[in-house]
Amino acid sequence: MRKLLFSVIVSALGLTQVSLAQGFYVEPSFGYNFSMGCNTSLLTNSTSEYTFNNDNNQSTYYYTDEAVRLNLGRGAALGVNLGYMFSENIGAELQLNYLLGSPVNGESINTNTVITGGMITSKSTSTSKTQYTSNAFQVAPSIVLQTQVKNITPYAKFGPMLSFGNVLIEQDRNNAGSIESSEIKLNGGVGLGISSRLGVLFQTKGAMSYFAECSIVGMTYAPTKGELTKSITNGVDNLPNLNTSEKVVEFVDEVSGGSIQDPNKPSQILPISYPFSSIGLRVGIRVDLTKK
Repeated sequence: MRKLLFSVIVSALGLTQVSLAQGFYVEPSFGYNFSMGCNTSLLTNSTSEYTFNNDNNQSTYYYTDEAVRLNLGRGAALGVNLGYMFSENIGAELQLNYLLGSPVNGESINTNTVITGGMITSKSTSTSKTQYTSNAFQVAPSIVLQTQVKNITPYAKFGPMLSFGNVLIEQDRNNAGSIESSEIKLNGGVGLGISSRLGVLFQTKGAMSYFAECSIVGMTYAPTKGELTKSITNGVDNLPNLNTSEKVVEFVDEVSGGSIQDPNKPSQILPISYPFSSIGLRVGIRVDLTKK
């Protein structure tokens, strides 16, 4: 009789442990992503110096170009995970994430000098500053694998990631005193990638636990359309005087045309892929909705 009672108690405790391990949870989190991979063909830091000497009709030219490592997946990340554990070790999760992309900058400086009678009689400098930024709402359904080691739960999460966002290109130019400013917004299409996370969950006695994790995302994004949303020269708005082909662009797989283009239709260019791959660190809390 005592052995039977002991067996019932042990079985009840086991069932209780499993039921507590199963169920829904929610995880608000905050982190920061660092660049992983880049495009070096879209943005540069460059300087050039052109000098013309009227005394001997000779000119000299000197320039430097430095590639800027463009990656738009770098920045702060705010998110919430909605998950369900089927057992102590296996679960499924939906990560909802918002990326606040950090700006990536490039600059061009061009100087023109004229020498007459051994003296500098004319010198002008033109500058151009370009900035890329991106914000994106990201969705990542994941498989969750975890195991219990005392009060610590190591885990792995992996699955596809979808990204819905935009790329903003801002440019400010000073062309020897003529001030120009423009903005182009690229959007449309969906970024598709892979997300994987490794972390540790620190258990507490209540329903709330704490976690820290490292995340890796492999992703590129190719927008399908773009629009010039700002064009100002010396304080004058240029947009009302521009036609559709000068303000709107479509990214297509094949481009054809000639010397005549319909001004009422968007311009067409080949697609451009922007890297969003990153490696990040994140901290947050888990609220187990099955515990009280």
